[in-house]
Amino acid sequence: MKYITSKPSMPSHEDFCKISEIIWQSGHFTNFGPIHGKYLHGLKSYFKCQNLALANNATTALAGAITLLALSGKKNVITSPFTFSATADAILAARKTPVFVDVGCNEFNITPSAVMDVIDENTSAIMPVHCYGYPCDVEGFNKISKETGIPIIYDAAHAFGVSQNRQHLLRNGDASVISTHATKAFNSIEGAVVYFSDNKNIQKFEEFTNFGISDGQVNLPGLNGKLSELHAAVGLLNLDRFEEVYQQRKIICESYDRAFSSNNNLALYQPGQRVKLNFGYYPLVIRSPELNAKQLVKELAEKDVYVRAYFDPTLDEMPAFAKYTRGVPLKNLESLKNNVICLPTHEDYVGGVDQIISIISELVELKSPLD
Repeated sequence: MKYITSKPSMPSHEDFCKISEIIWQSGHFTNFGPIHGKYLHGLKSYFKCQNLALANNATTALAGAITLLALSGKKNVITSPFTFSATADAILAARKTPVFVDVGCNEFNITPSAVMDVIDENTSAIMPVHCYGYPCDVEGFNKISKETGIPIIYDAAHAFGVSQNRQHLLRNGDASVISTHATKAFNSIEGAVVYFSDNKNIQKFEEFTNFGISDGQVNLPGLNGKLSELHAAVGLLNLDRFEEVYQQRKIICESYDRAFSSNNNLALYQPGQRVKLNFGYYPLVIRSPELNAKQLVKELAEKDVYVRAYFDPTLDEMPAFAKYTRGVPLKNLESLKNNVICLPTHEDYVGGVDQIISIISELVELKSPLD
């Protein structure tokens, strides 16, 4: 059996055929249709929040949030280099400039102190990333926003279902965007869920995703960012089964915890108390000087365990984005990059988790541990 990190969680084909037949009969395939409405209603109930909207993907959604909220006349958006390229793509799509800062020591996320060091008169927004669904220092970023007036827009792409202190992580900042791409713990194949702290921005955002059109006129620059009925249908069906999927993924990740917590060649990241993860990602930090992520990815693939080296390369190393570090030191990132792999957590692998653990352990334990 092959074990794949990014295998999608899908509803039954039979259930999808039933709901797609309803869509076919209606002839309403997009443009805020009835299935879109049911899906959005279900999400509002799940998140216990009315200030939500949908988009065709998180890149569009982040670009929209930046367009609506970034301070006028200012260009820079401070963000993380330890993330997927879509984070920087969204900033550039909104005609802003990304500014990369360092992650915290032994962390995957940027810190308020690193952000404070680069805030200047041209800072228009701050966009922290809840990498792997592990929460940023939300309180610290709230404090910065209150002191400076700079909006906080969270890239919460990985964070569907993640909560901190019994509150959904989505409900933080001036805006927050979750990806529902096929590789996420919860998915609608393509799509995004968007939160705004101010409900007035919901209508503006929906206009943004409809070419900027309101009452037959274009009042703001927009895109075609609507979620189709077919994608909404998958989301609606997956929402009904998300708790079951979550429990199965939890079993897998807890098995990894038990297996690797005492391995000197590996480090596990602890998200802190009162955090409920979604188990969409299981990151392992490699601590052996004889091994890096690329090596391990290759060696595991030869044994049918297909892990991912998220994120290698980091954005500061990519030709499209390298110039946006602006000379800011990234010392903590240097010690992290090339040393993180994400393990398979798909619910289908509950019966095979012991085999995955055995294969990884055999390869890793052959290496010398870090002194």
